[in-house]
Amino acid sequence: MCGSNCPSSLFQPVSSLRAHEDLVNAVDGIAGLGEGVGPPEVATASRDGRVKVWDLRCPDRPTACMQPSSDSQRRDAWAVAVGNDQKGEGRVLAAGYDNGDVKMVRTS
Repeated sequence: MCGSNCPSSLFQPVSSLRAHEDLVNAVDGIAGLGEGVGPPEVATASRDGRVKVWDLRCPDRPTACMQPSSDSQRRDAWAVAVGNDQKGEGRVLAAGYDNGDVKMVRTS
């Protein structure tokens, strides 16, 4: 670490949220203005099987949530990535699960 030369601001959270009821396995983010389309967002993946997208301007609830159906076996969500689509016209979310599944959805 950087010892006594570190600015104290490095340890002050910019934003904080209670994202899941279980362990968070992965986090990814994308800036808003100047980075294609959409707001500044963070995506989280959890042991609870849910993948959520958070708009950092309104962190009280997720703007999108992928979760297992009630009749399916819950899988751990181990990886997540959020980014702009190929044309730069919307956002795409990709999630990887412990059974080898990868799911990709358009979020905007």
